[in-house]
Amino acid sequence: MSLVKVLFDFNAQDVGELSVVVGEVVRLSSTGQSPQNSGWTLVEKIAPPYGKGYVPTGYLGSQTKGSEIDADKGSPTSEGASGVEEGEVEPTKVTSFARIRRLSDPRLPEHLLETLAASDPNSPAVTGARRNFMRTAEGEPSAPSPSTSRKIEALRPKVGKTDLVEYKRSDKEKVGVLPIELEKIFSRHDHWFEQVMDARARQYGTMEAALSRVNKRMAQAREKSEQIVSNIMQLDAALENDKQKWRNVNRNESLNVH
Repeated sequence: MSLVKVLFDFNAQDVGELSVVVGEVVRLSSTGQSPQNSGWTLVEKIAPPYGKGYVPTGYLGSQTKGSEIDADKGSPTSEGASGVEEGEVEPTKVTSFARIRRLSDPRLPEHLLETLAASDPNSPAVTGARRNFMRTAEGEPSAPSPSTSRKIEALRPKVGKTDLVEYKRSDKEKVGVLPIELEKIFSRHDHWFEQVMDARARQYGTMEAALSRVNKRMAQAREKSEQIVSNIMQLDAALENDKQKWRNVNRNESLNVH
């Protein structure tokens, strides 16, 4: 048997596919290999929950040949393997994310479903997929998947028949009253808008008056400060003159003594 390691997470979106997670070890199916150009590889899980299905080939790592499977433990037990103990899986270093490889039709091709049916012909997923494929080939559209149906139901408007009838009745009753109601609404809105603008105008007027008073007081304080500076300069000049006068008197008296 050949073991491969899953490199990326893959969520099954159609019958016949198998969901796997990164780091999981799966076994290539012995029923037969899928064609290289299909982009899908048939694998089966070796640990619970068991399953078999198709996984994109690009999501799988290189094959490990010559390994035996311990179905109970779900791990490779090769005698020549080195560095990996029994029950352990060597970690995989993931450096990128791969894209899900889809064909133009998201359903798996018929020949791949036949390969899966050959390994497990009693699988309800396989038989259902074959019926969907045959109906599609004959021109009958296949039913959407459960996930697609849930998405469609979520997008539909939640309106019942009673709501539609009530809406039409009220529309007929208010057809003549609607313009008057709109006029009242607009009138109340205009009145409210005028009140708001008047209140803002009063606030701005109060602020302007307060700023004017502050500016006036600042101008008066500036004038007083200029007057005080002028008086100080005059006193300084008078004091300097008085000092000069007394210096002259002292010099004259000293000359008369000698």
